Amino acid sequence: MAQNRAAIRQEIINNRTELGQTIRQLGRVDLKAQAQHKFQEVKPVMIARVRERAEELIPEAKDKYLELKPVVVERAKEKWEELKPVVAERSKEKEGQVKALVMAKASRKLGPIQASFGPIVHQVKQVDYVDLVETLKGLYAQVAQVVTARLEPVLASRLDQLSRRSGVPALKRALPALKRGG
Repeated sequence: MAQNRAAIRQEIINNRTELGQTIRQLGRVDLKAQAQHKFQEVKPVMIARVRERAEELIPEAKDKYLELKPVVVERAKEKWEELKPVVAERSKEKEGQVKALVMAKASRKLGPIQASFGPIVHQVKQVDYVDLVETLKGLYAQVAQVVTARLEPVLASRLDQLSRRSGVPALKRALPALKRGG
């Protein structure tokens, strides 16, 4: 009889434990369903709010863009004008250095035969110099591209800072969802 009572108690404990676990699992399933239901209720409201906010921010963002564009363009022009003489000066320095190197190398290579082929050597020196000038013009253009490339991230960073202050990034992230309609 004592064994019977102990077995019945153990069975009751097991049933209670099993029942508690089942109730907890049902509660979790119910919470997920409730959360999903609440999300479906709130979603249209949030989309409407985002659309309203977008309608408010888009003109503001356009105004900011129009306001800042001339400032940014002017600053880029100023920076270019500031750097242009430096680039030109360095280009001239390099031109002089390269010219001297080319002339020295040509003199070493052509020195022994220069006396007998003087006119030809003179023409070769002129051709090398012309090619050198063209090469330096190309280098000058490359330097200008590098300067521009260095300025672009600075300008982009400044514009990004301004757009963060005005809430434009949030708007940019929201626009694709708005265009899809949900």
